[in-house]
Amino acid sequence: MTRSLRKLLRARALPAALALACLAVALPPLARPAAALDEGYVIFEGAEPVPATPFKHKAGGLVRDVSLQDFEGQVVVLNFWATWCAPCVAEMPSLDRLQAALGDQGITVVALSEDRGGFAQIEPFYEARGLENLERYVDEGGRLARHFEVRVMPTTLLIGPDGVPVGQVEGAAEWDSPEAQKLLKALRAGS
Repeated sequence: MTRSLRKLLRARALPAALALACLAVALPPLARPAAALDEGYVIFEGAEPVPATPFKHKAGGLVRDVSLQDFEGQVVVLNFWATWCAPCVAEMPSLDRLQAALGDQGITVVALSEDRGGFAQIEPFYEARGLENLERYVDEGGRLARHFEVRVMPTTLLIGPDGVPVGQVEGAAEWDSPEAQKLLKALRAGS
């Protein structure tokens, strides 16, 4: 067991560590990092609560500012993506299915588009792919992506119900797999 994993297990994040171990099984072989779990995933130790950085949400034709703090009390699967990113495009249906499966259990997918074209660009994308369960969010100017130092897309952060990021996965994953759902339920139960 590595030193960083030992520290994590001693910390309050035992459920998060167990959940991230489940996620290793959930990732398809091409998306899984070549390194071991504790080298391939970033687990946040002593992370700060999410910022109040606003991003745009569109529902029913109305656009309004929201922040991650608006999701307090829920497990948030914060996915940074773009329509021009092939792994992101491949991953979106699994995020849509995840939202359908667990959205009523205190687990919310925030698929945050980094597209410069905003809603005008992502609306046709959602329609063409039949994404019916995901809300529409845009990170105008990439402010939240910069805050979290997103280096590649897709990048997905897991945020606990207390509003503190638990960890992140760089690259695509099958988020609706039984293992990923188990991970998210464990995070929810750990609140």
